[in-house]
Amino acid sequence: MTKYKIAFFDLDGTLVDEGKKNIWGKIQGSFKICPPKEIKDYEELFCYEMMQLKKKEVTKKMLLRALQGLKMVPGAEETLKALKENGLKLALVSGGLNIVVEKFFPNNPFDYMYINKIYFDDQGYITKYEPTRFNLERKVDAMLEVIKKEKACLSETVFVGDGPYDRFIAKNAGFSIAFNTNSEVLIKSSKEHIKEKNLTKILNLIIEDNEKGINKKYL
Repeated sequence: MTKYKIAFFDLDGTLVDEGKKNIWGKIQGSFKICPPKEIKDYEELFCYEMMQLKKKEVTKKMLLRALQGLKMVPGAEETLKALKENGLKLALVSGGLNIVVEKFFPNNPFDYMYINKIYFDDQGYITKYEPTRFNLERKVDAMLEVIKKEKACLSETVFVGDGPYDRFIAKNAGFSIAFNTNSEVLIKSSKEHIKEKNLTKILNLIIEDNEKGINKKYL
């Protein structure tokens, strides 16, 4: 049982463990992409990197190989399943890539997904790409869009993230959790801080009645 209706998640660092480099660092390093320093706009930067990947004829298989060091955060799958079984809608709001979601969550548990998208042809070559309009401080706009569609209130939302830019959406959520992070600005902007890298630790904070959907061994 829970008073919340929608749970919002970041992807990289929250549901997927990136390791020492984030996904963009891995891609830039693997394919020797060096964006001009004068590019400051996020969407412009994303499009620049995608154009470089197209020029280099990078395929989906090559991209996934560059990202092979990624791992699912312990407890991520169990946590999403438990939240769904307790009636929450799931929303992903991330500056990551759709191919990472496809790799780790092939059955796509998310009701809403705001993320950068890359499309490929039958041979695996990039055909087009779409930057998310809801990254960084604009994640809040995605939250507002979802609650409008769901006829919910901000007080009925939960957000879980790990990056400093997540502080903007964390401040607006009804309940926010800084997960496995050293970001002081996010920790200060969140209601709770989970230090352990096991996502099931958030369940007791969200679900009042643990009887349904939660395997006790993860708590």
